[in-house]
Amino acid sequence: MATVVEYVREQGGAADRFGVGAESLSEIRTDFSAMSKQEKDAEHIGARLLLCACLSCYCNTFVNALEKAGAEVKSLCARATTQKEKDDIRRTRYSRIILSLEVGVGDAHADIFERVRENMEAGSLMTYSLEDAIEMEYRVRRV
Repeated sequence: MATVVEYVREQGGAADRFGVGAESLSEIRTDFSAMSKQEKDAEHIGARLLLCACLSCYCNTFVNALEKAGAEVKSLCARATTQKEKDDIRRTRYSRIILSLEVGVGDAHADIFERVRENMEAGSLMTYSLEDAIEMEYRVRRV
């Protein structure tokens, strides 16, 4: 089944609305009305949404794998960072995404954590799907 997200540019470009369609997240709205064009351009909303998608998919996959293997996940904090480069015709592209996770798993489940961490080096559905175009790096540690 395909996932569908709809986009509407509103108020002459002063706002964006994404119809996400998920029960838990029906829409995402941006409001640029109080911003200059330069400030709006510096927001990099597309990159931020891409990073949200990567974090959501990878973190949920990681937690599900830990829990399925019998580990209790006490906490998870994560951060995603992009790196850019210019290609041979001077176009800027996202060349790398770094996902950094701190996963709260107790000592009793350290072996499960390590096994899942190693398996997750292959990525999640979202991150694996991007790997042909963007290098993915996973920095995962148990806390």
